[in-house]
Amino acid sequence: MKNYSLLLTTTLFLLLTTIAFAQPANDACSSPTIITSTITSYENYSFNFTNANTEIESSVNYNDVWYEFEMPYDGNIYIFSYSIYNTFELFNNCGDFIVNGSNNVTTNNSVINFTQKGNIYALTANTTYRLRVFRAAAYANSIQKQFWIQSFEKATNDT
Repeated sequence: MKNYSLLLTTTLFLLLTTIAFAQPANDACSSPTIITSTITSYENYSFNFTNANTEIESSVNYNDVWYEFEMPYDGNIYIFSYSIYNTFELFNNCGDFIVNGSNNVTTNNSVINFTQKGNIYALTANTTYRLRVFRAAAYANSIQKQFWIQSFEKATNDT
């Protein structure tokens, strides 16, 4: 009976440790969570940075998660978050940045990113994009771990 208790205790400890230190499923650009963006309403997505790593080298320690969506038509997307800690970047592929956006946009090595909210313009229909959501590790467990995304079709008179 003593051996059975020890085995059970060890198994539970290992299981709980594994769960407690598990990375999010979408911790890597190569394994994003699939999302949708529609013209009819904002789509809401929650995320978890617990034990997330970063794939992009930086002098600051960041935690990031990745999403993927297909643009349903030529147009723009708007991304919004209540948190000033959330930063967003859009990629064509892993490591291939999109270079158009607005609102707190910074261009650094052709990287377009914005904090809290912003527009990304001139996206192409039927193209798959990768969205990186990240924060400085110091704020990884702060509140407001969610964002909203909505797409807008290019206006017919937009040249």
